[in-house]
Amino acid sequence: MTSAEPFSVQRGFTLLEVLVALFVLGFGLLALAAVQLRTYSTTREAEYQSIAALHAEGLAEAMRANPKRTGVASEPWQWSHYVESTPGSAATAPSQTCSNYDATTQAFGSGSQNCNQNQVAAYDLYLFKSRLESAFPQAQEVKATVCPTNDLSVAPTLSALACDVSGALAIKIVWRAKIGREVNRQMSGDANASATRQMFYQVRFSP
Repeated sequence: MTSAEPFSVQRGFTLLEVLVALFVLGFGLLALAAVQLRTYSTTREAEYQSIAALHAEGLAEAMRANPKRTGVASEPWQWSHYVESTPGSAATAPSQTCSNYDATTQAFGSGSQNCNQNQVAAYDLYLFKSRLESAFPQAQEVKATVCPTNDLSVAPTLSALACDVSGALAIKIVWRAKIGREVNRQMSGDANASATRQMFYQVRFSP
């Protein structure tokens, strides 16, 4: 008497199961792509902030090296010569290139002619702005200034740098960066957001 072989049933995937699996996989890949875009945008914004902080600190050091008095010895040092009449104006090369420091006269000079404190301030601002314009990768517009500011919680923009008539000085940098329309929509919550986003950095000047 012979025993019968056990009958094995092999069952494959149905078309519906395959479609559901592909849908789940595709949804997961889309979510992963969105996370990667957001991570890229956050990384780029952190890079911009680091660049802005570095250049702002460089200007602050230059300002500390060039204080000014009106002539009264007891008067405290001040830095009003760094405040522009038109905040955020484009970088324009000054008439005096104050890049040579003369240890004998203790002054910066352009060739054989020494620069006064106002000319040094103008040259410092020119270097600050011109370096910023080339420092930001993929930035479409950059504005920077030094101006009195009472409230640093007010965000500066390219159209309004939030300067006041009086108050402690602040260094402000505003730029427009290309981050992608979808990423900007997620970050701003605006369904009509463009592919660019305004960002800013501002810090109180500390003598």
